[in-house]
Amino acid sequence: MSGTPVEGIDFRFGGGLLLADVALPGPISPAETPALVAGVSAALADAFLDVHAVDVTSLPDNRIRLLHTASDGIGRGVVVESLFHAEGCTTWVCPVEEYAARLAAGRRAMDGRRPLAVPAKRPDPPLEWEVSFTVDGRSGAIARRGSDVRARFPSIDEQLWLPASTLPGWLVRETGLGPRRAGSDDFVVMAAGELKQKAGRRWALGGVVDALDTGERVFRVVRDVPSFFREEVGAEQVVGLRRTTAAAVFRDLCALVAR
Repeated sequence: MSGTPVEGIDFRFGGGLLLADVALPGPISPAETPALVAGVSAALADAFLDVHAVDVTSLPDNRIRLLHTASDGIGRGVVVESLFHAEGCTTWVCPVEEYAARLAAGRRAMDGRRPLAVPAKRPDPPLEWEVSFTVDGRSGAIARRGSDVRARFPSIDEQLWLPASTLPGWLVRETGLGPRRAGSDDFVVMAAGELKQKAGRRWALGGVVDALDTGERVFRVVRDVPSFFREEVGAEQVVGLRRTTAAAVFRDLCALVAR
């Protein structure tokens, strides 16, 4: 492998868990590990202050976990864990004072494993916001209460308590969202009924995301289409599909957590 393995990663985000459109080109040798650490440290320095590399751990299946400490924009200490794997890089950011308590949940999220449920007797903090969630017509709901969220995912029957910072990662697992090739300005308009005929996974999260994932590409569903398209398409109700990237959609999910 030559060059910096993480060249081009953008770690600037609102908070929580990140997905970066990057993949390791092959097994990382011990001699190449310093370049990986230096590249991640440099990328994190664009988003944080006082970035320091703390640890590097080699895991099975050519996975590598990096641990950094840093300070955010208001001087709060944070821990940054970056897990590089065959599909890309997932990064978890957590306040230092909460790191030990949330470590198990954060790493389960990065590993793609389902979260552990918290006992139902736990008292509910005040409700901050709540959004509905659908995947392929199956519904769920997510409610933010303090530093946690109570989630009911379409694929899991039970209600779960999760650290809010891990929510974007679980939404990625639920929707199958993952790294894609760079998007373009492609924009297609069609009759609203034709959207149901499009092959791919359709999912929506409140008013934050409405997406169609064809596997090779990700599109945002645009409903506020100019009226002159109705005559062009020959339909009263029209929608648009604008090509995007998984990373762009994921930044919206991180912004939801940062509300």
